[in-house]
Amino acid sequence: MRRLTAALAALCLTATQAAALSCMRPDPVDAFARANAATEVYVIVLGQFSGGPGPRPEDPSNTRPEDRVYDMTFTGHTLNRDGPAEPVNRTVRVVEHCVSAWCASVPTGRQVMTFLRVDAGADPLLEVGPCYPDFFTDPTTEQIDAIKDCFAMGCTAS
Repeated sequence: MRRLTAALAALCLTATQAAALSCMRPDPVDAFARANAATEVYVIVLGQFSGGPGPRPEDPSNTRPEDRVYDMTFTGHTLNRDGPAEPVNRTVRVVEHCVSAWCASVPTGRQVMTFLRVDAGADPLLEVGPCYPDFFTDPTTEQIDAIKDCFAMGCTAS
C-alpha cells in the first residue's frame, strides 16, 4: 500500500509539473481586425526593443507572479499599406501580464511586429501576455504582407 501511495503521489506531482500553457499561433489578420475594431487607437510597428529589466528570475515555487510594468526603447518603423513608413525611436511603456505561472516577456535585439496603443499625452503602450496574439517575433514576409493587405483591403477576424 505504501508503494501505491508513493507512486500515486509521484504521478500527481509529475502531472502538475508537466502541465503547460498551450497557445494558438498568432495571426496577423486577426490581430489587425481586433485593433481596427477597438475603441483605442493602435499603431503597428516593425523593429526592435531594447532596455527593460531583462528576463524574470526563475522561481518554480511562485505560481502566481505579479504583472510587471516598465519602459523599453523601440527602434524601427510604423507599418502601413506600403510597408515600413515613419521611423520610430522612442520609449514604450510595457505591461507584462501573467496567467497562473506563465508570464509574458518582450525579446530584445530581435525583429518584432506588434501593435502599440497610443493614448494622447502618454508614451505608447504595449500589453503582452503569455499567449499575446498581437506580437510577432521575427515576423515572416508573409505576416508583414498580410498586414499591408489589411491596410489596403481591410481584414476580418476569422
